[in-house]
Amino acid sequence: RSTLFPYTTLFRSERWEHGMPGTLAVGGWGQTGELSAGGVTEDGAHGFYTFGGKRLWLRNPGIDNSGITGFFQFGINDSDTRPFNTYVGVGLTGFGLVRGRPKDSVGAGVAVSWLNQNLGFRSNEVMLAAYYQMHAVGDIYLQPTVSHIPDPGQSPSLSPATAITMNVTILF
Repeated sequence: RSTLFPYTTLFRSERWEHGMPGTLAVGGWGQTGELSAGGVTEDGAHGFYTFGGKRLWLRNPGIDNSGITGFFQFGINDSDTRPFNTYVGVGLTGFGLVRGRPKDSVGAGVAVSWLNQNLGFRSNEVMLAAYYQMHAVGDIYLQPTVSHIPDPGQSPSLSPATAITMNVTILF
């Protein structure tokens, strides 16, 4: 039997440097009980994570929300059975940048994971992604996304992987 105990502290600032809003959160987790994967067994695991976002630029301050936000994510754990032990991600998101499309957003990011060597993976894996979320009608959005992994972490024998997906989001 295994139990997960997450804990997070959120820091929010409406006015960081240059009067731009942002959020920073730090947290950790602990899991008790026996965990196993790929022939490896352990008794519990722990980890730490942090993420944040900051508005970097406003196109029309005081008029609308159009502009660019940056974000980062970081996580690390001591597990012998989780697929990765360290993760870093960064990216940018643009809101309302296309003339006549104030509800659209566009973004791109890169993530690097250092993989668990106990499970026979490569040492790391990089993933690149970009999307465009377009407002369709009412509270419905369409979002094509392109993701690319140059060297999949599961095995050196795998070729680069590219995925194109389409998501439909309905806000309610």
